[in-house]
Amino acid sequence: MNKEELNRYFEQMTPGTVQKERMLQGITSCNKKEVTPLKRMTRRVTIQAAVIILLVMITATSALAVTFNWHVKLMEYFGIQPGQEAMLEEAQTAPDATLTHEGVTVTVKQTLADSKGLYVLYEMSVPKSITLKEASETALSDGTTLEERTDWGFYSLNAPIENLEGDTAMTITGHEILAQSQHHRTGIVSVTPTGKLVDGTIELVFKDLSAERVYRTAEDLKDESTVLVKGEWKLAWDFTYKDSSKIIAPNQNVEGNDVSYRVSEVSISPISSCVTVKAAANAGNLFRFPVHLNLKDGSRITYDRNSKNKRYTCVSKKEGNETVYEYQMYNRFDRLIDPEAVKSISIGDTTVLIE
Repeated sequence: MNKEELNRYFEQMTPGTVQKERMLQGITSCNKKEVTPLKRMTRRVTIQAAVIILLVMITATSALAVTFNWHVKLMEYFGIQPGQEAMLEEAQTAPDATLTHEGVTVTVKQTLADSKGLYVLYEMSVPKSITLKEASETALSDGTTLEERTDWGFYSLNAPIENLEGDTAMTITGHEILAQSQHHRTGIVSVTPTGKLVDGTIELVFKDLSAERVYRTAEDLKDESTVLVKGEWKLAWDFTYKDSSKIIAPNQNVEGNDVSYRVSEVSISPISSCVTVKAAANAGNLFRFPVHLNLKDGSRITYDRNSKNKRYTCVSKKEGNETVYEYQMYNRFDRLIDPEAVKSISIGDTTVLIE
């Protein structure tokens, strides 16, 4: 095992914030126990015991992820706490998909999905002749801001989607880097479609690993890209999942806020919520209204068009001889929730009961 592999191994074993707190509590409680100083070595034994507890807890943390086939970085991304894995066990898969081209290896580690979102965790390694550069900003003397990073020239995630024939379909794809060293990267690619995800074949494509430079001023923006490794990495694998979403179709007509619209579907899973609204073409101001998930314990989860995890789309569809515009307001949660804990959902002044 070389240094790079060793660093990556310990990176995956590194506990999250909650796990660190529990470890600290365990050590603290151990040190608080009454220890009779019969001999000089007693304190040394106590410290050794605390260290052993710490090592056991770290090992247990890693073993927990392995037992449930969960990658630690994916657990951190979705805020999955120990004991919550079972909520999504049938929504995740660990595909056997890897490809090496020109010394650059891409491996799909895990997928997680609900009816409205697909997330693919991947790892990438590059030869030592290439250094992956993290995103950075430098203020130049002429007032220009230089942004630099190593990134793909192109990426796409194609997923099987139900009943899109005849519709103007839309998907939103995103890419985030979760961890990176000089020669290794862990990232996540996601897609939110306007239709429902179904079983089938997933295709993940990357093209042209490049050094990106962006020169930004108040008036102008200039991009420069230097290809480091030219080529295409296309990975495909069979995809199946069991949707854990709670879906209702209220078909609730609403008049208000100078908008006439109909809430046609609400979908809530442990990782996201999605509200689908049908309206006339002039209802684009729907996106101005915040969406509130009202929980049974009295708390609330709110998102709007400025939220970092939201994805809003609009497509046109034919219903008979009329064109109907369908607005979709999707949000990924920072932590897992129980769909049964949601009492209602509000869009502006409109409230839809979930119970």
